[in-house]
Amino acid sequence: MLTWFNKQETAVKVAMIIAVVLIFLMFPCCSCLLLGALTDTGKKEVTTVATTTTKKPIATTTTKKPAEKKPAPKPAASKPQDLPLAQQTEATIKSIVKKATGISLSKVEIVQQGSYIKVVYFSDSLWDENDCVFDTCEKAVKIMPVVFKIEGVKIVDIVLQTGFTDVYGKKLTDDAVLIGLDKVEADKVNWKEINSANRAGIMNVATAIIINPAVKKDIDNEDILKALAYYDLKRAQQ
Repeated sequence: MLTWFNKQETAVKVAMIIAVVLIFLMFPCCSCLLLGALTDTGKKEVTTVATTTTKKPIATTTTKKPAEKKPAPKPAASKPQDLPLAQQTEATIKSIVKKATGISLSKVEIVQQGSYIKVVYFSDSLWDENDCVFDTCEKAVKIMPVVFKIEGVKIVDIVLQTGFTDVYGKKLTDDAVLIGLDKVEADKVNWKEINSANRAGIMNVATAIIINPAVKKDIDNEDILKALAYYDLKRAQQ
């Protein structure tokens, strides 16, 4: 390349140099290539541009665990007094009466077909036959409103049992007094006042009164005798 250049005329050489200078000025990036070509010493350079790849962060999604469902609270167990008559037993009736009145029952009879409950208590600490009746009236006023609250109860009998001695001298336990009431009459009763003026007041609205003959023959209280006469009159008119 240089030998060829030396052979050219001076004017040609000058023109070529000017052209090269102009090229350098206009295209400086090509200077190295041209200079290498003219001097025959140019070296090809291979430049590699390092490229860096910036990795985008991988979006991570957090999956929330569904909130654990809390178990539904168990319904509160029904109280014995809230159960209908069909689900009552002798034990539950005894418990209901004991809790409400403090009276311990010796026996409970439940007749589902007639929606009837007979509750029995025992006492052997009564003064006389009159006291047997008064005590039963007092217990009836305490026990009946409690038992009538049980759904399905239509009739309640309160029975006093006590000790007797028969003609042969044998001791036994038997019914002394029974006082019964149906729900129709019970719903009309003011339980706090029914016996206030008359200890036998409940007998005047009773739908059933049964007194053991051994007790009845010795009754002499006027209030009890009037109540028995009124009861007999009502039965006769039915």
